[in-house]
Amino acid sequence: VGSIILNLIPTVFAQFHEQELYVYGGIILAAIIFLPHGIVGSLGRMNALRGWRRGPSFIPPDPCGLGLNQKTGAGPVLQTRGLVKRFGGIRALNGVDVAIAAATVHGMIGPNGSGKSTFINIVTGVYLPDAGEVLLGDRPAPRRGPAAMARRGVTRTFQSIRLFGDLSVLDNVMAGFHVHLKRGFWAHLLQTRGAVAEESAYSRKAMALLEFVGIAERAHDLGGNLPYGQQRLLEIARALAVQPRLLLLDEPAAGVNPAELQHLVSLIRSIREAGVTLVVVEHQLDLIMKISDVITVLDFGKKIAEGSAAQIRDDPKVIEAYLGAPAAPASALNARA
Repeated sequence: VGSIILNLIPTVFAQFHEQELYVYGGIILAAIIFLPHGIVGSLGRMNALRGWRRGPSFIPPDPCGLGLNQKTGAGPVLQTRGLVKRFGGIRALNGVDVAIAAATVHGMIGPNGSGKSTFINIVTGVYLPDAGEVLLGDRPAPRRGPAAMARRGVTRTFQSIRLFGDLSVLDNVMAGFHVHLKRGFWAHLLQTRGAVAEESAYSRKAMALLEFVGIAERAHDLGGNLPYGQQRLLEIARALAVQPRLLLLDEPAAGVNPAELQHLVSLIRSIREAGVTLVVVEHQLDLIMKISDVITVLDFGKKIAEGSAAQIRDDPKVIEAYLGAPAAPASALNARA
């Protein structure tokens, strides 16, 4: 605000060059004497003292921030029907039907180029399908991009980690709560009582999420300074801050070591137990077999198999898709995993 005022002075006093310096000096002296905390800071302190826009203390729902208060019906959380996506002459998805049951881990596997990431991009609103539909519950999903899907409780992580590297770990998680903020921009800028209470409440929730994923001790470090495995955990914590009904993890085990992989398995199970539905896209078959209630297999944009880990492990179509040999023994797929 101060910089705006100081930049306006040359325009206002363009014809009075001699007086311009006196005005500059007067404003700076007045600010030092009467506004020692700055314009916005002083207004915020005054508003807090007067109780301006006081309102009730803000307590967000679901103290754990993990969807425990989500009410899910008996039907699927998400369905796709006849999903088609073309890129030029290539059909990345070709008539894919998938139903994701509530509070389950739904694995999705397939060779490179099978359509897994395209599926996630459509479900989260990055791409629009060329044909078919996406249903959230029994309603059509919004077609207005990822922000609209996040407001409906669908969020994701990425193959390539995308964090705010110059922000603290805590601030990275706080960014995930933006879809739930009730106070407006000006309230947060002026630090009104309601805005301060809201920020404080979500800061506590962010710390709870960091504790949940196991990196609370790094809360005040820069996100970009975390080792790779912990950056994966931070991205999951930020996604959980959206309080999703459906969380899609795109290759969460990429680049993690065996100890971190074991922690990831436990974390995914804990998220499911908290009431959040997960879709996990992964190349590590052993991980998918361990954590998934149902597994869908894609190949060349088509669903070629779906079922339990045991069913998928013995399916000839799946073995052929991975090994290129029809009717190979199931032990071969286990070796590939």
